[in-house]
Amino acid sequence: MSLLKLIDVGIFALILASLWSLDTIAGAGTNPLEIVRYGLICGIELMIVGLAVIEIMRRPVSLRLSAGGALLLVFFLYTLISVAWSAGGAQSLLKDLLLALTLAAAVAIAALRPPRVLVEASVLGCGIFVVL
Repeated sequence: MSLLKLIDVGIFALILASLWSLDTIAGAGTNPLEIVRYGLICGIELMIVGLAVIEIMRRPVSLRLSAGGALLLVFFLYTLISVAWSAGGAQSLLKDLLLALTLAAAVAIAALRPPRVLVEASVLGCGIFVVL
């Protein structure tokens, strides 16, 4: 299986993990499985970034950023810095890690995969969610 196919599987798994809802009647943050979900999402994103780095070392990839895309990237970087500076303790660090990995995975996916792959994975993931 090629690296790009593994990245496609990772995109699909990331969509399924994002659709997994653990809210309880008591409210968000009370279910201990939320940490497992966040760890799963971080692991999938880390796998996507790692595979993307390997693929980019094999063949050079050019990523064109529009002005809006560059501003969005700067906004996310600002958000990462502001979350890191907050006084939230461990939750703040977890949020910062999730934001950083999500940003890195999004840039890696945008550099390597066409929008068609994202649409197909989203439709398939949401379809499975609806069936379940």
